[in-house]
Amino acid sequence: MNDMRDFLAVERETALDAGGRLSAGCFLGAYGVRGWVRLRSYTHPPENLLSYRPWWRRTPADAPPLEVLEGRRHGMHLVARVAGVATREAASAMRGVELVVERSCLPPPEPGRYYWCDLLGLVVLDDTGRNLGHVTGIMGTGAHDVLRVRGEEEHLVPMVPGVFVTSVDLAGGRMHVRTDGLNSLPNNLGTPD
Repeated sequence: MNDMRDFLAVERETALDAGGRLSAGCFLGAYGVRGWVRLRSYTHPPENLLSYRPWWRRTPADAPPLEVLEGRRHGMHLVARVAGVATREAASAMRGVELVVERSCLPPPEPGRYYWCDLLGLVVLDDTGRNLGHVTGIMGTGAHDVLRVRGEEEHLVPMVPGVFVTSVDLAGGRMHVRTDGLNSLPNNLGTPD
């Protein structure tokens, strides 16, 4: 499912935190001398982050929201002006700060598309109904996303509809996958080559 990952373009902590927020990007440092910040967006496409408001710092958990005054894409990253950050030094101090957004601010995905955070924790059943484990991580590989499934063994399952993933039931907390061909994947952990 090449573009099913509307959110979070690389494998990272994609689970919701206790406040219902998830990682959306991180500040890389200053941009210019007037307090603009440069940041890496985990959204796909990157500029989607500019429409998800409010932004919060991951820590401390009780930090007030960040007010984004303006922003735009700049090459592979974003640049933004944030209220209260008016100097290069203040923008530089934001370097390394993880940015989170509330899950509720994301638009509903189109039919057949899913946010990564909604797939985490799903029970994965094979075509015979055998429980393979839970989705514990997701990797964007460029060609398609790959689910990390952990149970008695660990499996890497390509998120390809109709080929490996036959159904996703978010309300029921499960998905069904075809296992034919999984053992031939070179990175299928827990399975001898």
